[in-house]
Amino acid sequence: MSFFIVYFSILASLNLPAALEDLSGQKVPQSVIEKAQQIKDIGGIQFLNKLMSDLPELLQRNREILNEVHIMSKKCMENKDNSESSCLQTYNI
Repeated sequence: MSFFIVYFSILASLNLPAALEDLSGQKVPQSVIEKAQQIKDIGGIQFLNKLMSDLPELLQRNREILNEVHIMSKKCMENKDNSESSCLQTYNI
């Protein structure tokens, strides 16, 4: 049972159908045609390439944000007057 839950959640996270279409190689499945059209509608391969090229910058920014949050939370917890709940309240978490 848990295998199927993991399997279907992976398929869903990849935006894939839960059931594979078997057309015996005669034609392209309709779901693939629809997905290809969606990609064309948003700008095609150029748009996808731009998204891919933006990833390193976004990764760096996310790391900076996480490092800042880590430093702030560490400073808050190092203050002996602060409890975990007061630190969470300070940052509206």
